Amino acid sequence: MLLSIHYPFTDLRRFFDVQTGVLTRPTWPAPDPYSEFVRSFGAIRNRRRGGIIGWVGESEVCEANRAFQFLEFPSDMFNCEFRRLFFDGLAVGRFEVGVSNTVYTRDPGSCDDYEAFSFVNENFLDIVQYFLLLRIQFKFPHNAKISSTIGEAGTLLAKRYAYSTTSKNLVTNFNEQWVLAGSPLLFLEFHEYDGIEITHLNASHIISDKSGEIKLYHAYIDYDGKLIPIWILKRKYFEYDDYKDNHKGFVKARTLKLYLLRLHAENQCLRIVLRNMATARIPININSEATDRLQWYLNEATKRISRWENNTEKLISTNKFKETDIAMLVKDIEDKIVPGQRDALLNLLARENLRFNVKCKVYKYVGYLQRAEKNISMVETQYKKGQNITTSVAFIAIKGLKQVNIGIQIHQLISVLHNNIKDCISDEKYRNVRVLSALIGAILIMPDESYIEPLDLLHKIAEKGSSLGIPLRIGITHGETYVLEDADESLNFIGVPINTAARLATSETNEGMLVDQSIYNHILDGLNSGHWLLKQACSEIEDKHGDKYPCYSAPSLVWPACSEINFNFDENYKIAETDRVNASLICYDLPKFSQGNLNQLKQRFNSVIFAFKEALASEKQDWQFYLSPGGDGGIFIFHQVSKEKVYEFAERFVKKLEIETKNKDVSISVDCRVGLHYALIPMYENAEGKKRPTGANLFITDNLASDTEAKESKQIVFTEFLKDAISSDPHYFDNYYKSITSLYINGKEVKRYVKRSDPVIRP
Repeated sequence: MLLSIHYPFTDLRRFFDVQTGVLTRPTWPAPDPYSEFVRSFGAIRNRRRGGIIGWVGESEVCEANRAFQFLEFPSDMFNCEFRRLFFDGLAVGRFEVGVSNTVYTRDPGSCDDYEAFSFVNENFLDIVQYFLLLRIQFKFPHNAKISSTIGEAGTLLAKRYAYSTTSKNLVTNFNEQWVLAGSPLLFLEFHEYDGIEITHLNASHIISDKSGEIKLYHAYIDYDGKLIPIWILKRKYFEYDDYKDNHKGFVKARTLKLYLLRLHAENQCLRIVLRNMATARIPININSEATDRLQWYLNEATKRISRWENNTEKLISTNKFKETDIAMLVKDIEDKIVPGQRDALLNLLARENLRFNVKCKVYKYVGYLQRAEKNISMVETQYKKGQNITTSVAFIAIKGLKQVNIGIQIHQLISVLHNNIKDCISDEKYRNVRVLSALIGAILIMPDESYIEPLDLLHKIAEKGSSLGIPLRIGITHGETYVLEDADESLNFIGVPINTAARLATSETNEGMLVDQSIYNHILDGLNSGHWLLKQACSEIEDKHGDKYPCYSAPSLVWPACSEINFNFDENYKIAETDRVNASLICYDLPKFSQGNLNQLKQRFNSVIFAFKEALASEKQDWQFYLSPGGDGGIFIFHQVSKEKVYEFAERFVKKLEIETKNKDVSISVDCRVGLHYALIPMYENAEGKKRPTGANLFITDNLASDTEAKESKQIVFTEFLKDAISSDPHYFDNYYKSITSLYINGKEVKRYVKRSDPVIRP
């Protein structure tokens, strides 16, 4: 039996520009074992069984036997196995104390100096409480001594660590709010022969691994009016010796334990950082080294937590439990960010110019996309990357949106649409409906498991739109979709139903809603005999590729729809300054990208994302970008990146994509056309709370490389706003670039240029 308590702590000192006096040694996360040490704690050594690949700060530990001393210790019951310290070199730390029931016998007649103290017939809850009440003592500067119990030692340990890692010359100026303690976690590990009964702990059986060698339980210990979470790992008997360490059951049990302990520390640390950001204790100074470190930490911490949750689930996943059971428990036992602090944090993220991908990950972590505080984000609970999901899909387009000349009116229309959708799906029964942004509207993903009536939901949305003078055109289909990660690391969906729904929604024959044959067949048996859909005749529509789709048109008598935009625009409507960005736009148009079966779509999409990430990897710094996904492509909006850099990136992206698809079958190869533009881009908040770009300049960029002349040039097409950035020398520009026919969009001339295939050298 091994019972341990783990105290996470957060070191905020590296997120401040002021002189904190933090020592540079040990050189975490890779200190020099047996040479370096933590003052007043102990020496650094290698972990005997090593760390885990991909983990920072776990391979080397500080043997912290001097951190505190026991004022009392029942050596006839417990043996103190370790007092250890871990640190990741930036913010995350953990101190742990472990005791076992293997005690020294002092029996001269025994053949073994040690034996296991038996807990048979003991109330093990009393044993845990007894352990938590053990008295310990800390020594601080100037010989100050403070005592505590094991269960209450977290704050004192954080304070002790802070003083021990601060230069003695600056220790008097130390701010105790720079190193903060998180909530402790208990961990009990025992095997079948220990004779321990955990019924007294009221533990919930969470999950068992497929081999039956380990079982995981979870409970709470009521200690001094506070609930301390405890993980309980019961395993088959594996000896803790060097000969049995490679036993697969032992390795799995150890790995699971390390994952759960590290997840607890990571979650605690991240929440402490976010709370201190929300209360302005951590200052945000863009371009400062401290804020750069903060952004790097936020990006890496959210990424690690997501990855390790998945790995933990895979270790012992069974068909009886959802994959997110453990992740939900881990999140549930952490300190919550209180609503006021959460709102302050979201306002801070909206106000400060942090990197976009960092904002997205923090939004997601604090539940910005949640429908209810008690649940994890619907993206996390319902959808996982790599899933095939059978869904109803609705593409909702605002008819005539591309013909609106004024950008602020486009912003108002698309914002109202997404707000209406958000209101319509606020009911609990729609909690698993996913809303994606589209250039001219929105896409609804409605999984079959939700048991909702898709036509009823769409009727509510259409009714709201029609009453406000917004002409909505809807196409609805049914079938298999595939969940994958987009370029901005958000979850996206692809599939034939989405492409078909878009064709139906944008068809000239659509006067309100077109119902595809696939969704008709799916819902047919559930319709009452008087339903309007049963009275409609099937007809075919033809798209621009010549493909035909059998569908049913919703009659105007039952389906609310207006013929044109008749919206009462608010003259005082304003877009917040933080929602307007000067940016370079890259539109990638992929002809026939959406054609073919689901497997072909997957391979094409993955090729594009791989090429994008490969091209982006050449940059040393994180680039801020937004994404406007499209059916046959999309638009990247690069913020705070020079136009020259964006043009170079576009060239790399096209080249990488050519290489990626060069030797692939024609059915899955990708032909990419790219257009570049520069403009002020307004951002709106979609129904899921994500910031997405909109405006007339997106429509301009979307059309740059779509005509015959642009296609035949086989070059990147760019507008006059990037001309000087590509070359400030007019003679050089004329030699190597040329103009092509201007576009006229809503009466506005857009001059276009491409690189010459054969440069003309003029004197």
